[in-house]
Amino acid sequence: MTDFNRTTVTATLERVVAEYGEDYVYPKAGATCSYSEQGEPSCIVGHVIAALNPEAFEKIAELEDATGVSGSATSVVLGNWEHTDWSSAVDEDEDLNAVTLTEDGRLASALNEAQRQQDAGATWGTALSAFYTALAE
Repeated sequence: MTDFNRTTVTATLERVVAEYGEDYVYPKAGATCSYSEQGEPSCIVGHVIAALNPEAFEKIAELEDATGVSGSATSVVLGNWEHTDWSSAVDEDEDLNAVTLTEDGRLASALNEAQRQQDAGATWGTALSAFYTALAE
């Protein structure tokens, strides 16, 4: 597990965008987006979580599979499980209750903005730019 901080998250997000290309558009944009697809990273934030904290990503993937829904990026990153559609499942999973990737609210909000851009159909390059802007605010 790597520290989930502004430096590591930014570098990982940049690497993911470089790997997929700035013009990449998430195929589920506008539909039900998910952090994982068959246990592999799917969305832009899913890739970041999987790279920096594989154990947390595995738990998130299990929750998505069990419930059929995704949580918001901010709630997932901050560990605010009660603000997701997973709240009832999380109460039964003590291991997941201990997963908080960061307490940096601005970092979580910046990731949420990248996710929001992606979900609206923007390219991952645009999502990365939105991340930078939100992180600087």
